[in-house]
Amino acid sequence: MSWSGLVSGRMRVLARNPALIYGRMTGFGQDGPLSGRAGHDITYLAYSGVLHAIGQQGGRPVPPLNLVADYGGGAMMLVAGALAALFERSRSGKGQVIDAAMTEGASMLATPVHALMAAGLWSDTRGTNLLDSGAPFYDTYETADARHVAVGCLEPRFFAEFARLLPLDQIFVRGQYDRNLWPQMRAAIVDRVGQKSRDDWDRLFAATDACVAPVLSLREARDHPHNRARNAFVKSGALERPAPAPRFSRPADACRHAGRPRLSGGDGAGTLRSFGKRD
Repeated sequence: MSWSGLVSGRMRVLARNPALIYGRMTGFGQDGPLSGRAGHDITYLAYSGVLHAIGQQGGRPVPPLNLVADYGGGAMMLVAGALAALFERSRSGKGQVIDAAMTEGASMLATPVHALMAAGLWSDTRGTNLLDSGAPFYDTYETADARHVAVGCLEPRFFAEFARLLPLDQIFVRGQYDRNLWPQMRAAIVDRVGQKSRDDWDRLFAATDACVAPVLSLREARDHPHNRARNAFVKSGALERPAPAPRFSRPADACRHAGRPRLSGGDGAGTLRSFGKRD
């Protein structure tokens, strides 16, 4: 159905209930030359420019799972739009149609990068910048057991702690942001990190602010002591999944609907009742 047809249908329904809020999430939005095109997360990332920015210098663009466009730029933006519409309706009494385009949502998530480019602080060449693996102190490194650690000591005091424990020559501490030193710095970090296992480095850096972390697998993350202490994962039958986030000071029973998901076309009335909707 076209956008004009959807609007026409909406107007008929709003005549009966003008406070309704509609959420429409698509790849390219409800109008424009691409609005009728099919696609997936990687498609929308490509059109947003975000995919171009992710990957190693000289390498190909790397899809960041389907987290950025599908979930971040799509689902989360739609949720934000619905919440904003609910707030506005509490003042105006009127509903909204929310046009959540995943391409635009992904672009909006990259707003800080656009700002850095405008300020001359970011290159449009991937893998050459501070937060895209261009800086040797913000990257991942292979350990002696073929695992990896994540290094993220951007601030000088954190980098100094990292250099002390690794250790690194003080010339790198004094010249942390000297790009001419970065190739030598990276080579030194590669050499040192490759001499111990991932868990050895984890034990060394665990109680410090050097911003070094073991790169955990999805299964390993469930059993990390911090995640277990916060009950960051919950079980739904055989499925162990992340607990709802964020947390609230007055939490409802966030997991009370954590059972098996209902299939489309199933007990719609029961589904609405489970969310507090009365018949």
